[in-house]
Amino acid sequence: MRGGFGIFGSFRLLATLVLLVATLGYAPAQASEPLVLNKHDTTIPAMAFALVRGSSPLCEPDCPEWIWADGEIKSDTPKRFKAFLKSIGDRRLPIIIQSPGGDMDAAFAIGRLIRAKKLDVAVGVTRFLSCAPRAKDCVLEKGKPYIGVASSAFAYCNSACPMVLAGGTRRLVGPWARVGVHQVTTVMNREKILYRTTTRIVKGKKQVKTKIIKRERVKPVTTTTMSKGYQRKIEAYLTEMGVSRSLIDPIKKTAASDILVLANYEMLALKLITGLEQADVWTGTGICKTMPQPANCKNAAPDEMMPTVSLVPKPSPVTPKAIQARPPEANPELAKEMRFFIARNGGFSCTPVCAEWIAGEGTITPATPRKLSNMLDRLQGRKLPLVLNSPGGDVLAAIAMGRLIRARQLDVAVAETRYQKCDPANAGCKPVDGVYRAIPSDYLGRCDSACSLVLAGGVRRLVGPNITMALPNLGPLSKVSGFLSEMGLGPDLITRMSVSKYGKNFMPELQDLIRTGLVTTSASAEAVVGFQACHMQPQPDHCRALANSK
Repeated sequence: MRGGFGIFGSFRLLATLVLLVATLGYAPAQASEPLVLNKHDTTIPAMAFALVRGSSPLCEPDCPEWIWADGEIKSDTPKRFKAFLKSIGDRRLPIIIQSPGGDMDAAFAIGRLIRAKKLDVAVGVTRFLSCAPRAKDCVLEKGKPYIGVASSAFAYCNSACPMVLAGGTRRLVGPWARVGVHQVTTVMNREKILYRTTTRIVKGKKQVKTKIIKRERVKPVTTTTMSKGYQRKIEAYLTEMGVSRSLIDPIKKTAASDILVLANYEMLALKLITGLEQADVWTGTGICKTMPQPANCKNAAPDEMMPTVSLVPKPSPVTPKAIQARPPEANPELAKEMRFFIARNGGFSCTPVCAEWIAGEGTITPATPRKLSNMLDRLQGRKLPLVLNSPGGDVLAAIAMGRLIRARQLDVAVAETRYQKCDPANAGCKPVDGVYRAIPSDYLGRCDSACSLVLAGGVRRLVGPNITMALPNLGPLSKVSGFLSEMGLGPDLITRMSVSKYGKNFMPELQDLIRTGLVTTSASAEAVVGFQACHMQPQPDHCRALANSK
């Protein structure tokens, strides 16, 4: 007989042929595959992908392009990543990734897609020029890239993200980027099931049938104890990617509520990374000037070159912002009178030929123009770019500096110069071959008030998206107006420096500074003095090989 409860014509027949036993009970549902999660900020959106092109006009018509990957790794992220890769065809573009982590199995799948395509991965953050992928009012034409600049500083790749990083053919984490690991948290979803089991004996044969009556979710079980099976799964993936299986040790030992930041030497020893270069080794302004040209460089049609105003909404008029002034203790040297030193890029990637620049840090005083003139005379005709970091100061002195800079045809960038072996402000710090080892950094760079007049003197004027700038309220000062006109800057900038209702200073948008002409490009100082600057052809004048390059 088939069926559950048969209907028979005779109760006696039912009694003699069928022994019916019905039972009710509860049973836990069969556990599904573990969902591997990681604790992090739940406000971070799901990982998204976009095609990005370098923002600096200095690289046109050949500029670097890369894949932006940012956000939490979800179970459907591999599917969306695969669709994105299909949209860009066979191009081998580096991936600049930042992520707090997420689904571990999804990270394995993304890593395998990356390795299959032989793509490179660097931990970094991409900052966009006005139009960003997640912005509601950002609409691009199909196939057009976003415009931005990539940097390793303060970027992070935590939890499951290192498994994505492991998929790269080349894997870079710069000195200021962070890679962190912790225990894998496994969440087992459970259900309480109400079921009925019916047993029949028909013609001497036992028949059992179970029917589910009700399902009810119960509190899931969470554990950070890694099963041997899942540990073998992670180790197998690491071996597949050429990464040491020993990476599992810090993962298991670090509490899920914590993050263990791996040191650079540890990541190199574990083969999690292949180098310590910054993300801009693949995205920097000058990389497309090198020979042979990297595969991620693309020649743009004239209407695609920066600035590409058609790609972004028209900037709104400048509105005042509250100036978030950094306290003097953040950089006490800025409170002192501006001094000038010759700095040389200390990155090992540029040796033996490295970029050099004039580092000018501090407050502008009436004596500052003479100091700058003396420095330029010492250079005996060498045209080094000036890298400024200043809270401002004397207006007339700034105008004199601007004229001196224009007369010498120098470029000016805004950035902090971070000295490596020793700071020349300290007694006993001596230059080697006349220069101090350093690197430029946007992240504490500023050019406020009168400093903007010094910047105006540059032939090329570079300000990165992370720089703090505050234009001064100079009122109807005829000397300032005349100087700005002399520098080829239009009435828009003069108007902004003459608006009194905004108070002493106000901070404009970077895009607005570009429109007024004060800034010629949103590229950071690394575009002219970074380690890749001397790889350009022809080689810039401010590149030099030292007799003692150690």
